[in-house]
Amino acid sequence: MYGITRHLMLKRRNFPRLYFLSNEDLMSMVNNASDEIKVQADLVKLFPGISKLEFSLEPVERKAPPKILTAR
Repeated sequence: MYGITRHLMLKRRNFPRLYFLSNEDLMSMVNNASDEIKVQADLVKLFPGISKLEFSLEPVERKAPPKILTAR
């Protein structure tokens, strides 16, 4: 059990938003990392504004990132 807890702690240290997940939810995401359908169930807990992701096997053309304008 110590090894699993340590592994989850390292994952959370690398990505702090994972602290919002319980150990069970995080283990579910780690175990199902290759199955995007199963992982989506826990995405809402990490990113409240995202409820669904769509995946495509087709390459996506990358555009230049938007410029950030600041008001003075």
